[in-house]
Amino acid sequence: MAWSSLFRRKWNAWPFEGLPVFNIPEHRAGASLLLNHVSVLVAEDQPFIALDLALAVEDAGGKVVGPAASCEEALALLATGIVGAAILDVNLVDGAVRP
Repeated sequence: MAWSSLFRRKWNAWPFEGLPVFNIPEHRAGASLLLNHVSVLVAEDQPFIALDLALAVEDAGGKVVGPAASCEEALALLATGIVGAAILDVNLVDGAVRP
């Protein structure tokens, strides 16, 4: 399931009265996609930041790989397929990230 769909589903089912429900619009038909379906690895150990990055990648027309919360997870995801770009947190839970 796409991150944006999961995010929308959780927020549209927001159980707390009086709190806002956010709706993220779908891409318009024919809108230009900046990333043109490039796979982007997201390596971030903070869940809300990882979700925000994943949504940004999807909104730009990319395909999210991950997110990975550790270097070990990121390396495992890299081994499973082709990744065209990556967004890396400098410090993950199991150590510093280096190119």
